[in-house]
This record gives sequence, C-alpha cells and structure tokens, in this order.
Amino acid sequence: MTCSEDNVYLQALHRALPRLLSSFNADPTSELAGVGDRLHWGWKLIDFPNGTFQGAVHGLALLLDMKGLPKTISEASLLRRMKLIVQGLGKITSSAGSLDEALPHEASFCVTALVAADLLAARDLLGQRLPVADQDNWLETTRPLIGFLMVQDEHHGLISNHLASAALAMYRWHAATGDNSAESRGQLWLSRILQAQSSEGWFSEYGGADPGYQSWCTTQLAQLHLLRPDLGLAEPLSRSLAFLALAAHPDGSFGGSYGWRNTRFLLPGGLSLLADTDMTAASLCQFARNSISQNSCVGLDCMDAGNLVPFFNDYALAAWSDQKRMISPSLSKLPFQSAIGRHWYPDAGWLIDCGKYHYSIVNLKRGGACVAFQNGIRRLDDPGALVSCPDGTLCASQLSTAAPFPDTCPKGDEITLRFPLLPVRRPQSGPLGFLALRLASLTLFRFLAAGNRVKRLLARYLIHRRPSPVGFVSRHYRLLPEFSVTDSFEGVPGCQPITEARHFSAIHMASQGYWQVGDDDHLEKNT
Repeated sequence: MTCSEDNVYLQALHRALPRLLSSFNADPTSELAGVGDRLHWGWKLIDFPNGTFQGAVHGLALLLDMKGLPKTISEASLLRRMKLIVQGLGKITSSAGSLDEALPHEASFCVTALVAADLLAARDLLGQRLPVADQDNWLETTRPLIGFLMVQDEHHGLISNHLASAALAMYRWHAATGDNSAESRGQLWLSRILQAQSSEGWFSEYGGADPGYQSWCTTQLAQLHLLRPDLGLAEPLSRSLAFLALAAHPDGSFGGSYGWRNTRFLLPGGLSLLADTDMTAASLCQFARNSISQNSCVGLDCMDAGNLVPFFNDYALAAWSDQKRMISPSLSKLPFQSAIGRHWYPDAGWLIDCGKYHYSIVNLKRGGACVAFQNGIRRLDDPGALVSCPDGTLCASQLSTAAPFPDTCPKGDEITLRFPLLPVRRPQSGPLGFLALRLASLTLFRFLAAGNRVKRLLARYLIHRRPSPVGFVSRHYRLLPEFSVTDSFEGVPGCQPITEARHFSAIHMASQGYWQVGDDDHLEKNT
C-alpha cells in the first residue's frame, strides 16, 4: 500500500495535523517554548502542563519516515518543530523525572512511560536526520523519565495498557543504551501483564475486559514484539486478538457499555503491525479501515485534547505499517461474520450469541449490559437496568454481577438473570474538591509514597467503590434474531425505569462517551 489518498489513516492524520501543531508553543523566546498544553501556556487556565502532548514526536517522526506530510509542510520545518517539542519536554520534567497529566506534582506513571517510549521511538526513526548532538540530547532528555520509572510503579490498579507502555519504554531504553537494569524493569511489568492475562485472551484493565483499552495495549505490545521477538509475545497477542475480535460489530461499531471501562474506540496501530503474521489482526485491520472511514467507531476525528496525541501516534503507526506492507495479508472471518453460535466467556462475563442474521453480546459482570444486531443493524444498545427512585436518586445494575453467577453457559433461547441494583454515585469536583486536590498536590504528592496512597484512594472512590444494593432487577433475555430484554424490579417501590439511556455510565472514565455514527440515527430508525 502506498502513501496515497486511499490510506484512511493518512487522511485522518492530515485533518488532525493542524490541530496538533497548534497545541505547541512555537515562540522561541517563551519560557514554555515547545510545550504542548495550550490550557497551560496559552489560555493559562491550569497551573501545570499535561505532559502527554510531548509524545507527539513519535507520530510526526512516522510521518517523516513515510514521506506522508501534506505539501504545505516541509520536512525541515517539521523537524525543527520536533526539536522544539523535545526542548519543551525538558522544561516540564520534574526534578524526580516525572510528568503530570491531571494534577500538579502528580508524577504520572502512565504519561511518563508513554512519552519516554514515544521519544525513543522517534529518535530511532529519524536516524541520520538528527545530527549526533541532537541524538545525544534526545537520549539525555529521556534519561530522567527512565530514572523515574526505575523507582516508581503503578499501585492503584492493574492497568495493562499502562504497564505495556512502561515495559516498551524500558526495552527501548535498553536497546539504545544497553542498560540491563532497564531491561529487567521492563520484564517485571511485562510478566505482570502476561500473568494477569485471562485464559480467554483479554488483558486486565482494572480487573476486567475492555475492548478499547485492549486495542491500545495491543499496539504497545505489538511494538515490543517487533523490537524483541525473543520475548515470546506472538502467542499472547494471538489469544488477545481472538478475544478482541468479539467486540467488532456488524454495523462497524466496536465495544460499548458491556466493556469494563465502557470504551468504544479501536486503535489500529498494533493490528496493522501484526497483520502480516496473524489473520485475525489482518481481518480487524480491514474492519478498522472501513469503520474509521465512516466514523462507525470512535476515531481520531472525535478526540479531545487529552487523547489527541496517543490517537495521532497510533494512526501514524497504522499508516506507516500499511505503507511498508508489500502484499495483502490473509484474512479470516470475524466472529460476527461466521455464525459461530453461542459462546460463554465466564472470566469476562460475556455471553456471545451469533447466527446467520444476528449478533449479540451480554455481559453478566456488567449488570447485564448488552448490544444486539439483526441483519447488520443495531436493534438494542442497553447499558443495564436503570431506575429513578422517588427521592430523585438513580439506581443501576451496571456495576453489579449476576447473582448467582452461572457456572456454565446459560441454556436455552430465553434466560433470566438477577442483578443487584446499586445507587449511582458520580461525583463532580466543586471548589472544595479542587481545593483539597490542590492542597494534596502541594503537600502529599511531593512525596512519592504519599502520592501513591492518594491515587489508590481516588481510584477506590471513583472506580472500584461498590455501594450496598438497594434492590434487585431480574432481566429476562430473549436471544436469537428477535433479541429483547425485559426487566422486573424488586425492593425499589415507586421507581420509574429509564429506558432511553444507552449512553448512561455509572463509572468515572474520561475515555468513554465519544460520539460515533449511529448514536443519533440507527435505533431511532428501528422504532
């Protein structure tokens, strides 16, 4: 495939490039020259810079390597800007070697790892385009980030895509410097990911299976696999791809409220890297191209500032990999194309029902959240049972598991499952909350151990907390093509079911809720 107009990833990258470049401070006289967070250096609305933007050098280096720049931007000017971005990174790196994302002095494990991995990849891609002095400077700019990762770990949950980024950064540092301690550190995190991988194939995201973040983890592990084939990642990635394919839908959408983190994006970079050797990856590649070209799944065009750079880099990786491919890879049928019948994934809680004319997924560990398609059209998108109580509170099944949980695959075409109804708690930070966080940033976050404890408490409060049930809902599912779900409630007198709530979420998760085609059309047409 050549770098031409039929490369859907390149088209998306060209649309996003002006927005990305506008994020960076290009004033060489500014103390924040090269910094990418406009809310900090431009609008001056926040008192710290989000370091995620500095990782954009990876995507830009991929564009340079594939000669994929639009005609209005020269390679020399972009390379000059990339050097400024690296200078900006040096200015916002803390004395401990960390970067922030959400709070000042946060010392974000994820962002520090992500940017370190991206900067090392960009340095390698640019090669002789960078003078030796600049190559050395980029390496020295990365060194504090690697030093931070040598002493810091992630304690508030097992988040596989974060650990994969950290492992990738360490193995790249080892490749660039021969530092064996970095390799050992990377192996620590890689082992943690693989040990937690379910026998069903999925990588853990806060303890559950989430398709969107699994695609992100796949990209990081695929890059590591290409860097170090000796690590034996082909088999774990193959199993991951087989599970990931279940979340590809007949209408081109992907994931949803049945995922552990409610995401609906599909990152194509890792799929494209693996397409030559894995037929499922190749099939998902084809699916991703079609879906992204039609906005059927959440993509780069939908991204806010917080996720712009990671998505830009991933699309650049997919475009770069597609350009390098010399022959069309072999494809296999995706699950929704193959009438696979009924399958049960108890670790994830997923019940898959697929026939010639239908495809449906029910998550028994996510309050019975489900999606159902008939003849390629979405019939139902249900986030679980949701009711409004007389006192105005909301109660939902989304964060609960079927009780009792089935030991084997539920039998029959009609099944009834009972779920606890939990009060919905979705706190929004007010002035006092922000004041408390700022005080923590000025005090506790300056000490690594204390900051880690605060992060664990925040994760428990925002993500892991499960209030006591106030009632129950029995959800009666009719499977096969005429999919339907009927709810019967217990213990919540006077409650009113809320039926128009397919975008409802009971958890704090910034990367959910992005728009895609079908959000405002398909279900309305079916009613």
